Amino acid sequence: MAEIYETKQIVIKNVEETVIEYDGSKKPSAIFLNNNDQALVRNIVDNTSAKFLRDNISNIKDDMTKIVYFRYLYDEARDGNISIYQVGEIIAKFVPTERDETVIRYALFFIYSLLPLAPKPLKVNYLMPILFDSTLKAIQNFKDDKTVHPLLVNYLVWFASYGEKSKVDNVARLMGWLDGTDAELKDFELSNANKWDIVIAIHKYPVVSNSTREAYFNKVAETDSSDEM
Repeated sequence: MAEIYETKQIVIKNVEETVIEYDGSKKPSAIFLNNNDQALVRNIVDNTSAKFLRDNISNIKDDMTKIVYFRYLYDEARDGNISIYQVGEIIAKFVPTERDETVIRYALFFIYSLLPLAPKPLKVNYLMPILFDSTLKAIQNFKDDKTVHPLLVNYLVWFASYGEKSKVDNVARLMGWLDGTDAELKDFELSNANKWDIVIAIHKYPVVSNSTREAYFNKVAETDSSDEM
């Protein structure tokens, strides 16, 4: 496990440069700015530290460090310094191994927030499929956790895509989920909001007819006793 051997509390003052000294004799693998309000500052990470964090984020014990790292990835991808797909790969590898709900919530939130910035062919053919598969693995790991499970189900629905080029069709799996015919998904409970999100996905799904779209709309509407319609 990667452990923090030295921490420093620094007060950022209104000066041009703040210098922080640390004990380099212990040969740290990474130096990372970590603060209780992760939106307070912009993290700039050197290449050596960035590589270490990328390769070892699942082994780091401190949850706040993980969260701030994912915020760093979000900022870097948003500003075009790293690719959104690269961030997606890191988070897709990480999520099934993590056990803290808050860390998972932030990791998925940041990559989901980047999706609108990704080119559509990349997003639907490659990025969303790896996130769908990763989230499904996490759901299987957390199927008995009533706190984490609904959060993961939300993202699994949102990450479903139809990619003609990659021959990925997770929207069809959502339809099977609603019908109770998808072997992996049928036992996971869908909320009312999840069902309507699936209806929206089917509405945008290019390989079904309007009559099929209407049938799924009616299927959900008939069982919806809330005011969400």
